[in-house]
Amino acid sequence: MHVDTGQFAALAEQVRGLRQDLRVVEERIRQLEDDLRDALNRIHVLEDDTPQARQLQAELDATLADNAAAGYGEDYYPEEDR
Repeated sequence: MHVDTGQFAALAEQVRGLRQDLRVVEERIRQLEDDLRDALNRIHVLEDDTPQARQLQAELDATLADNAAAGYGEDYYPEEDR
């Protein structure tokens, strides 16, 4: 069996190129995984804050209702205070 060294060198070069491409793709995957972890952490924080935000909105709604019952409507408050 005769091995053509030119073909062997070309194949070796292709393998080196493919390995380099693989390293680039693996690095990109790691970056995307990090981005995904960051996004999931932000979602978790927002989900944790949601009950507090709902509570604050309920308190605000109750306060506005109390004020409306006492005669203070939306027109009572300056625009910048709303």
